[in-house]
Order: sequence, then structure tokens, then C-alpha cells
Amino acid sequence: MNIDKKIANENLMIAYKKAIRRKALQTENGKVLGFIITGDHKTYRYILITALLAKSTDRNVDILSLQAGNDVKGSYDARSLCHDVIVPFERKFLKNAIGGSNEPFLNKPARFKSLSMSNAVRKGKDKQMLEILCLNLPNIKKSEDAMETLIDCLFLLSSRKEDITYVDIDTYESRNELLKSLTFIQELQKKSSEGEIPVAIIGSLLANLSSDTLSNCKVIVHPVNQSGASSKEFSDIDVFQNDKLLFGNEIKDKNFSINDVTHACEKLMKKNANKLNFIYGINALNFPNDLYKQTSHYKNEGFILNIINIQEYISWLVTLTENLTCRKIFDQIMQISTEARFKEETKRYVLETAKKNSIIN
Repeated sequence: MNIDKKIANENLMIAYKKAIRRKALQTENGKVLGFIITGDHKTYRYILITALLAKSTDRNVDILSLQAGNDVKGSYDARSLCHDVIVPFERKFLKNAIGGSNEPFLNKPARFKSLSMSNAVRKGKDKQMLEILCLNLPNIKKSEDAMETLIDCLFLLSSRKEDITYVDIDTYESRNELLKSLTFIQELQKKSSEGEIPVAIIGSLLANLSSDTLSNCKVIVHPVNQSGASSKEFSDIDVFQNDKLLFGNEIKDKNFSINDVTHACEKLMKKNANKLNFIYGINALNFPNDLYKQTSHYKNEGFILNIINIQEYISWLVTLTENLTCRKIFDQIMQISTEARFKEETKRYVLETAKKNSIIN
């Protein structure tokens, strides 16, 4: 049999989430098989966890099998399941509580075709552990029972060592989502689309920050390369709070001059605004002389000018936004693309990149 490792991973995560909230053992199987978890033979711990995960994933597996070549209906490759699913999961979440082994099924007790009372094993506790597995695992016939026993076993792992500390699952998932979001943004930046992509990214992040953190704020993204076309437009991306401009954002994803900077600043000053983020993209390769002296010049006039690299600005916005997800970024970009009348080519590129990163189907 082939065990679906994606489903196995999902089942292991489900069991883990329930285990860290469990206060006591809840199954008779867990009480009996707990001797394996609390014992000092790590290979049998791996064998037990693997058997339970396999059975919880597919009820048709032979729970005593260790190798796919075992001449029994329901045999499967326990080593592959353990090494590809359980070992990396243990490293991430269980602080190596099972045993900290990279390839536990290379050890002798796991190199038989199946668990059997006739397997060569040392007398004493090792023999006793083998007998417990052989006598009790066959009693677990349903996937639901295997899952509940797996939860009990994961619960017991916490008491095996005093220094075992579970990784908080919500923290891990938050970090994973953050990584996916940054990867998606990085992928999008491979194409500028005449400046529309960087404007869409910054607009999306500002909109998410606004809805997540800032109160009574509105983010307006204007059509690219049409700066000043409307009397209501201050910059490429205007952020209002209570109908008053909070700050403007001018984005250049190509080489620019000092005149581009001063024009953006003076445009806002004429409209009685006093804050601008001038953001240069990854395609702005040559910088004007005395670029950063402009910040001091405008500061003396009571105007705040921030000259920011787009990557730094992205990191800052992501840091301030608590509940950011890839899907939120994508949805906002698509809304911006429609409202700011971006090219169809830009929209298609965003859709293709979202599909490539499994954000949408």
C-alpha cells in the first residue's frame, strides 16, 4: 500500500494540536502503549508512532507491517513514512522527544518485514516492549481509534523529559504564513509592468495595515504614470485618516532625478500636505547626487521627506501588520488593479503568480 504522505502530515498536525491541549490519557490503548513512549528504547517509539499514523491515515494498512515487501495484505513502507513525515515533524515541534534520530528505521528492531514475537531482540525490557506492540496494536482496527491513541502518545511525549517544550502551533503557522507572504511578494517583483506591480504591492500592504491597525484610514491608489491627473490626487498612493491626508507615497521603479523628488514634494506642499514617502524600486539602479540631502532641505521647510528602498518599506509594513496573509495581499492587489485601471497584462501576471504559489487554484 502507498500511504498518502500529505494526508499523513495533516493527520499528524491534527493529532499534535489536540495532544498539546489534552490533560490526561483518554484511551485504554494509550495507557497500555504508553509503556513504549515512556520507555528508553527510541526505535520502538518511532515504530509505534509510525504505525498509529499509518492506521489513522488509511484504515486498510496492516498495523504490524514495517516493509512494503511484507507478504501480508495492507503492508506498507513504514520507513519512508517515518523518515519523510515523522522525523521532520519531530524536529520542528517535538524538540526531538521521540529520540532525535535522522533515520530511526535503519536500526535493527525496525529492519524486519513486520513486528512479530519471533523477531530477534534482547531479553528483558526490549523483549517486553516488542510483546506489548505485537499483542496490542492489532486491537486498533479503526482509523479513529488509531488517531485517539496517537494523540495520547504525543501527549505522553511531553512527560518523557522535563525539558521538553512544545512549539506553539499558532506561532509556527503565523511564521509560515509570513514566509509565504514574503515569498509571494518577492515573486511578484520579478516583473515591474511599467511600475504597476510595485505600486500594487505597496498599496496592498498599506490597505492591509490600515484595516488591521490604523483606525478611520483610507488608502487610495491612483493610476500609474498619471501623477497629478486629478485635483484630488496627491501622490501615487494617498493615505487619508478622517478625510485628511496622513501621508503620500511616490514610487519610482526606474532611474529617477532630483527633479522627480522635488516635484513630488512640492506637489504635496501646494496642497498643504507635509509628509511623503519617496520609495525607489529594485529597478532604480542609478541614484542622483545629493539624493539624501533633500530630506534635510525639506525638513527645514516643515515638510517630512522619507527616501526609502522598497524592500525596507515592505519589511516595515509587514512588521506592523499582525494578521497578514497571502490571500489578503492577493485580494487587495486585484481590487487595486481594477480600481486604478491597471493593464490586463498586469492582472494576468498577478493571477499566474498567485497560482504558482498555491494562493488560488
